[in-house]
Amino acid sequence: GAVYLAAGRRRPTLRNIAWSLVIIGLLILAIRRVVGNAVIDNLVATESVRPAARDVWTVLTSLLAQSAWAGILVGLVAVLAIWFSGPGARATAGRRWLAPAFRDHPLIVHGTLAVLLLLFLAWGPVGTPRRSLAIVILVVLAFVGLEILRRQTVREFPDEVAHYDFHRR
Repeated sequence: GAVYLAAGRRRPTLRNIAWSLVIIGLLILAIRRVVGNAVIDNLVATESVRPAARDVWTVLTSLLAQSAWAGILVGLVAVLAIWFSGPGARATAGRRWLAPAFRDHPLIVHGTLAVLLLLFLAWGPVGTPRRSLAIVILVVLAFVGLEILRRQTVREFPDEVAHYDFHRR
């Protein structure tokens, strides 16, 4: 709701949310390590038992770590997407380069995103299938974001002609 209401500040608001995901994920990973070491050091007196205690801590907090890594990855992808949709020279040049494909081949563009998302989900950083609602939301947001970017690009560069020279000298 806050992003929708921030009409003139949507891009900075979304950028701040994305960076927050990255920072929170990094903080969770750091806190997990520091607290784990402190808990093990304070509770386990025998040195020979500490490796087993560390393994128990790692197993018990593995879902937390997976969520942190997923937040970091999603946040970084969002920051990249927000930058790419912005007014910068490199972002504009990238959109200009992609404009013919975005205009002429939207199914291939969305199909590419679908393949990337399937690879991401097969990798499994978002945890167990119990969190299917979060996965559905992530997938829907990815496709909506891509479609918004595609329409923006086609609107900016409606007559751009493809110049895909991959053998530049």
